[in-house]
Amino acid sequence: MSEGGPGTEDRQPGTAGGREFAPTQRGVNSDTFIERERAVSPSPVNTMPQKGRKSTQRERLLKGMVDVANLGGYASANVSAVIERAGVSRPTFYDYFSDRDDCFLGTILDTQQRLLERVQEAVGQAPGERAMASAAEALVAFASAEPGGARFVMGEAMAGGVRALDARDEGIARIASLVQDQEESVDGDASVPDVERRTVVGGIYRLLATRLRRGEPGISKLVDQTLEWVASYERPAGEQRWRELAPAPARGPRRRTASRRSPRTRHSPGG
Repeated sequence: MSEGGPGTEDRQPGTAGGREFAPTQRGVNSDTFIERERAVSPSPVNTMPQKGRKSTQRERLLKGMVDVANLGGYASANVSAVIERAGVSRPTFYDYFSDRDDCFLGTILDTQQRLLERVQEAVGQAPGERAMASAAEALVAFASAEPGGARFVMGEAMAGGVRALDARDEGIARIASLVQDQEESVDGDASVPDVERRTVVGGIYRLLATRLRRGEPGISKLVDQTLEWVASYERPAGEQRWRELAPAPARGPRRRTASRRSPRTRHSPGG
């Protein structure tokens, strides 16, 4: 059964607010039961501090979500599949996330933050006229270094519903804003793309997501192709047109005019 509605395997009886509780025994509350279960379960020897171990568990869950979503899409990325892939328990999952969608969203935000940091560093070191090109290079470099995360955030995230789409769009907008801020210092004669920056970033997302989904090798080789595409939109900054475009006035309803047909003429058999 799909995970989206009640009665699914990830929202079983004994859950509240997305957090799972073990079934109670007579005279034993749920918290005590969980603690007993954990006490009798074999635990690997681990000298890592508690904070570090929790951080690692969360990272494993995020990685598990990326792997499962990339393999079977959003529909297959249920809690059972994620915890099996991550190698953590169900109670541990609910220590960090309220449900599957919360984990999916957290994975988007975490991945986009790493991507944004890479783009920010590249754009910040580039002259204004190369801001968009530097961002494009950073996007391709991220896809080459982290193909799983890039495919997830650039492609699979689009199937995760409104919150996931909003988070993905926000990441694109933040990258576009970095580029625009860097371009503020360019002279009017310097050439920069004459197109909405979000459109360019979104186009690169789409290009990379498609190639990654197909498993095509040599993602890093897409840099030249991407830069040529970006350069094809360049115009001197002083001649930018897209910023000045205004919506066309609304047209009124079109009136349908009756078609005029020429009258038929009858010809005599001999005519």
